Amino acid sequence: MFCRHCGQQIPDGADFCPLCGGMQNTPASSAPGGLAGISKRLIAKIALALALVCFCFPFMAVSCQSEGTKVGSTDYSGFQLMTALDSDSDSLMNSTASEKQKDAKPNIYAIVSFTFGVGALILLLLGKRSRISGILSGVSAFGLIALATTFRSYYGLDDISAGSGGNSLLDSADLSKISEMITVEVRYGLIAAVLLFAAAAVCCFLDKEYS
Repeated sequence: MFCRHCGQQIPDGADFCPLCGGMQNTPASSAPGGLAGISKRLIAKIALALALVCFCFPFMAVSCQSEGTKVGSTDYSGFQLMTALDSDSDSLMNSTASEKQKDAKPNIYAIVSFTFGVGALILLLLGKRSRISGILSGVSAFGLIALATTFRSYYGLDDISAGSGGNSLLDSADLSKISEMITVEVRYGLIAAVLLFAAAAVCCFLDKEYS
């Protein structure tokens, strides 16, 4: 047999080359297997794809409570936030929003996060440098965090002064305190997307082969 490193002839069955010292047979314990054998780049691709799918699921939930009783609740997916909330078909938002706030308003944070996520995935699929995709993935994660933390102010839920809009559930409410009755919750879709974008960013920065 011949050495797999220097090409010199060595005794059959030798574990090491007597000339260059190169190991001939890779021990089973060091052979790639399980998660250790999966490329960080591949993990990043999967994480990004799943993060983008999460935009189909609920990101935020807006509910209204009167005397401790929930009288209305609506979930908004990432795509709904990107394409603007439709106040005409949303009885809860329509009944609490002022005329100024009823205009459809796409969420810029959702748009930026989704766009950067798509860009990061495309760059990985094209075999480009992982570090760039890592930066884009990180921006997507922070964008969704900004979406959650600024949701109330972004849609003016802290400054509501309109009438009930015909919603009998809210007719008896003290409209001067209606903004205090509205609660906003982060839903599982947004949480999953943030974690997946963050995981993709970490994998991209750890991918030394394409960094």
